[in-house]
Amino acid sequence: MQYKHYISFDPSIRKLSPLKILYNDKLPKVEYDDISNIRQKFIEFFQYISKTSFYNVESAKLEISVVFKNLINSTKNYFEVVLLEQNLFVRESFRENYKKIIKRYGIDCSKESLKLIYCLILIFQDDMLVKFDFDKIIEFLDSIWPRTHYIAVKLSEELGTIASGVNKSLEIINTIFFQEYVVETIELQGLIVAHGNATASSIQSVANQNCGTFVFESIDMPMEISSDETIQKVNKYLEKVNTSKGLILLVDMGSLNQMYSSIKNHLSGDLLIMNNVTTAIAMDIGIKILQNMSFKDIAERSNNAYKIGIQYFEGIARGNNIIISCMSGVGISSKIKEIIEQFVNYETMDIIIMDYKNLKSLIEQNNKDNFKYTKLIITTSNLPQLTSIPWVNAYDILDGKGERYLWEGLKSEMDKQKFESMKREFVKFFSIEGIASRLTFLNPNVVINEVEDVIYRYEQYYNTNLIGHIKLNLYMHIAFMIERLMTSDNYEPEEKVNYTDSEREFYEISKDVFRKIEKKYHIKINQYELSLLYDLFKNVIL
Repeated sequence: MQYKHYISFDPSIRKLSPLKILYNDKLPKVEYDDISNIRQKFIEFFQYISKTSFYNVESAKLEISVVFKNLINSTKNYFEVVLLEQNLFVRESFRENYKKIIKRYGIDCSKESLKLIYCLILIFQDDMLVKFDFDKIIEFLDSIWPRTHYIAVKLSEELGTIASGVNKSLEIINTIFFQEYVVETIELQGLIVAHGNATASSIQSVANQNCGTFVFESIDMPMEISSDETIQKVNKYLEKVNTSKGLILLVDMGSLNQMYSSIKNHLSGDLLIMNNVTTAIAMDIGIKILQNMSFKDIAERSNNAYKIGIQYFEGIARGNNIIISCMSGVGISSKIKEIIEQFVNYETMDIIIMDYKNLKSLIEQNNKDNFKYTKLIITTSNLPQLTSIPWVNAYDILDGKGERYLWEGLKSEMDKQKFESMKREFVKFFSIEGIASRLTFLNPNVVINEVEDVIYRYEQYYNTNLIGHIKLNLYMHIAFMIERLMTSDNYEPEEKVNYTDSEREFYEISKDVFRKIEKKYHIKINQYELSLLYDLFKNVIL
């Protein structure tokens, strides 16, 4: 016999509450027309940006950001429903990718804000159908929010297929949306390059989050990648950013220090390379960059604070420039720059201070591109004969020949009246009083008398009378040399060099000439300093 089993429900013994299905008639239904209307509002806004000539940068920033926020707020109700219609996995994948990328650039954005961005992407799918001048808007946004636009491009590049078909619209939307999270007043560029699959990007992420904004970019260097490939990536980055105010490059190994010669033609400003980078150093440098500390202050403080290798390279600008390089140190160069800057237009002419060793090295490379835009070099010593660039000795400015060279280099920047005013400033500076005012702590009256005795002893030995500008040159050089040696570790191992008879004789007499000064100030005139002095004297004594 077979038995049939029946299952029955008795409503009278049911203990669960009845299932309630609610309908919210206030929740808007998003039809195709609604989405089209939302998109049309944004398109009209973008078209407005492309056609409007804004009064100034700040008014453009304010107007664009306010209108954009108003548009988003007015369409928020639709956004929620658009989200409900989308695949949850795709949505979460998008959010995680976005979050990972913006975190690297120091942006702390809420989950709610990321929802809004995702909705806008959905609304602008197939942006090839949208008709307005993308490139003109992107170019304008890059000019007013360059750092934010850089992040927007990175987002477009790294999101891949998740944001396919919406790249150009996304670039515009991201730039306007994230600009409030990015500090655009930062002047210096920061780049971290390190070996490993994620070493540099990990340090970048921590440093940027510590700063609360985008300060550093990073380039990871997996062990299988060659140095040449890394340099290509660095140059590609340099082409995208403005380095006119300077670039701070943090690297993890000394070998990367040598990349200057490979990237210099892609730089338009100064370069500071620091090796053995750590997260702590990156965080400290990041804060200094965020505070807009001057490039040279960062270089000097870092040199004192960290037991790491630091190299500083004065950049050669891509625009018209004048290079100033003095063997006697940065003090004289800075003053000459300060004088010239009073009379030239900084927008059309860059005044660059360059270390004398670096300048000499660049000239000896005999690469015309190094000085492609250089109108004049002002120095305190003769340059290698290889150079075809106009140059003038700073102390010859006061005589006829030097004045003509200076006028040729600057006449496109000033009229004769300004030139005469500038000459008067040089006369003031190139005086004994000018020398005295540039000494930091030595008693000018005492040290100038001592320098005068040194010069007199050279004149007696070589039976010569030095003319005005040469003597003035030596006054300045020797006075600053004494003070410089007192404030630095001037130990320098003697190199084996094959001296000429003239050089050997000069070095021997110099030991006697400077004996009193060395004893009084507890300094030693090293081989390098003597070679500089010889360069100044040789045209007189040979």
